[in-house]
Amino acid sequence: MGASNDVCVLSAIVQDSTGQVFANGTWQLIFKDAPNVPGPSTNTSSPFTGGSGLPITRYYSGSLDGTGAFAQNNIIRNDVIAPAGSKYTLIVAPNASSNAYQVDLSLNSSVVNASAAINAVISNIFVQAFPVAHAYKDSEVIPVPGSGGLYYNVTNRSLRVWDGATQTWLTQTTFVVPFVPIAHNFLTGMDSGGNFSSAQPSASDLSDGLTGTGLVVRQTSPTINSPSLTSPSLDGAFFTFLSKDLSSSPASTGDIRLSNGTVVKYRNLLNSGDITAFQFGLGATDDILRISGGGPIQIPSSFSPDAGVSTLTIPTGVNGNVVVAPSGGVGIVAVVTFNSLSTLAANVASSLLYPVPTGKDGFYRASAYAVVTQQATTSSTLPNVQIASYTDADTNVISALLNMTANSGGSPANPAVGFNSSNAAAATGLLGTVVFAAKGNTNINYSTANYASVGATPMQYKIRIKLEYLGA
Repeated sequence: MGASNDVCVLSAIVQDSTGQVFANGTWQLIFKDAPNVPGPSTNTSSPFTGGSGLPITRYYSGSLDGTGAFAQNNIIRNDVIAPAGSKYTLIVAPNASSNAYQVDLSLNSSVVNASAAINAVISNIFVQAFPVAHAYKDSEVIPVPGSGGLYYNVTNRSLRVWDGATQTWLTQTTFVVPFVPIAHNFLTGMDSGGNFSSAQPSASDLSDGLTGTGLVVRQTSPTINSPSLTSPSLDGAFFTFLSKDLSSSPASTGDIRLSNGTVVKYRNLLNSGDITAFQFGLGATDDILRISGGGPIQIPSSFSPDAGVSTLTIPTGVNGNVVVAPSGGVGIVAVVTFNSLSTLAANVASSLLYPVPTGKDGFYRASAYAVVTQQATTSSTLPNVQIASYTDADTNVISALLNMTANSGGSPANPAVGFNSSNAAAATGLLGTVVFAAKGNTNINYSTANYASVGATPMQYKIRIKLEYLGA
């Protein structure tokens, strides 16, 4: 069923000409019979004609909200009331020491906004402060007044009120202002109208230090979202080394303390006779930490248990790199990239192997392995694997090709396939290594060359390439 055609919703936002709303004021609505017409006023509509059939309510009242607004529904419209000529009188008053204002309304539609009508008769609010007694101190007020008596203390500039319950003078300097807190915000101020302002703390308001600095101290072990890491990051690169003739068998997991005080985790991977293998790094995966940063790390073979914590002393050398270990030590380098391509049947054009990060000039070692995986029908040549180009760290010149593998030789490298071709020399020199000095912020590229294949079935081959950073 739709809305009744005999009722009205009346609303208004009440304010004076300066824009001051009558916040928290009051309103009344009074029904007025048609003047000089005898007989009672009645609602002539009924549910049979789409009306509500409600009786006339002669009086409504309520409070204006904080914006000076009100709304009242189900008011019987004047145009369905007999006899004709009735009205409603709207009366509003501010929450201040001022007059009430009224206007007569004819409510002849389902929705009426009376803002313009009532605001047109409102005068701006003017109040006159009343004088109170002045004194320098409480003892000068004689006799003591009844509860609620007040005077103005000119010494401390405060209004003093006598509290009969406690028989003491109270300073009226406090008031209550409603405040809705905002999550994770600080109060930053309050204006003359009692309105608070707040804001989230900035980075300069936070501290990882101790309390008492005036800053907000972050909680222990805070969660860091999307941290910015120093480039390059070898996060996730785990390192493994072997050590021989340890004085005692270490635990399966534990701590390794470096000479600079850094503590990293280790995991015992192997205990076989007098050989122990370890994996360690810096990060937060499993019980192993990960290492961030490049450079060679050389681990001496000495291993000294100390109250459950094993200590490895790692001396540092030029440019912050770790020096070569003493006799019997085992070196560790960072593998920066690995690439594997299979089912190749042509030369590989120059392709990116590794973008050298800024600040990582230095020695790089490239190792390659090539092998035939499918013989050609007639003959074939397994291509060379090459460092196609790199920029020299000292001359800043893009250097020529460096061959890592040859393309001819003697015996089969892959017995399951056989020789390179039934009519060609066997592929040998399949494993090769080159060392060079590359400049930071440049690219190291690889390629293959001298591929050849004769016959309906082409020769196919696979290559593996590994690049290691050896330090500056």
